[in-house]
Amino acid sequence: MSFRLNQTSLPDQILGFKLFEALNFRLKIALEINGMKKIDLYGEDKEFIGRKKKNIIENLRLSHQNNSADFYLVPHEWILIRNNSKYLKYLKKIAEDTPLLIFNTGDISPKITINNVIEMRTFLHPNEDTKNKIILPYPAIGFPLKLRKWKEIPTISFMGYVPKLSLGSLVGPSIKVLQHPIVSSPYLMRKISISRLKALEKNFEVSIVTRKTFTLYHKNPDLLSHMEEYSNQLMESDYVLCPRGFGNTSMRFYECLSAGRTPILPDSYSKLPSVSDNSNWETNIVKLPLFGNWMESIMQDWDSLKSANNYELRQIKNWKLFTNELEYTTYLINIFKDYLI
Repeated sequence: MSFRLNQTSLPDQILGFKLFEALNFRLKIALEINGMKKIDLYGEDKEFIGRKKKNIIENLRLSHQNNSADFYLVPHEWILIRNNSKYLKYLKKIAEDTPLLIFNTGDISPKITINNVIEMRTFLHPNEDTKNKIILPYPAIGFPLKLRKWKEIPTISFMGYVPKLSLGSLVGPSIKVLQHPIVSSPYLMRKISISRLKALEKNFEVSIVTRKTFTLYHKNPDLLSHMEEYSNQLMESDYVLCPRGFGNTSMRFYECLSAGRTPILPDSYSKLPSVSDNSNWETNIVKLPLFGNWMESIMQDWDSLKSANNYELRQIKNWKLFTNELEYTTYLINIFKDYLI
């Protein structure tokens, strides 16, 4: 089941917390720091194009008394407050009695140093445990569904940013880099994944376009043309390569699902969000070890779609999965469903 903050799910999915005899289904907002950026629940992220987020805070059932709140919601991302000793002292005091909900969704997502916390994350670092963490989908633009017909040879594409070789792109933000030097590196994961895709050109129709900058920044002078080119390629693809970025996740993965396409996900030891039917992560995407047999795995998957209208059904199922569950605001609303007015 997808995660919800309700009485049934808490004991099963959150470990290490007191077990509530009864929830009040009320949240309390921790003190805000003046001038500091707030979490996604407060609304739109203006840094990137297309990330329109609904203000969920104004629809939450809030408490004005400490003892009637199930959780304290911290209004700022962890990375912004982690070095503020005065504020951390305040949060640690609260957490002695009431669990905190902390968003830790940036590309670095450093370890939280407070006990009694539920983390909101968009990914996990390689081999990081899932205890007390809720995995969110990455905030992504949805694309329209344009059904494609099955053909003998599928089209596989990648169009996107490949970082320059630098210390930051080579080692990435993960503390696990020494244990997993390749999958922890956004540079190596993208370079190797694209190289592996290019090697399949004799077997499949392959389209690869690399960018020197991340498309969705407002300051990108080629923003509109890049977005149009990306959309066109997405519509003309059957599979889309979705390697990790600087965070151990991929916006492209969710964009691909929104268009009904099949993501090819090079495994970097992260976790995907919980949905109503988690078997989708086994049947409707192609998850591959970086150095596995890509050709055989993709061909087996493609052949399985030949019969009846299997390919059309997968496209519709992936589109519905994104639209009904994995769209970012929709996912957040479902998590807090029992706390909405």
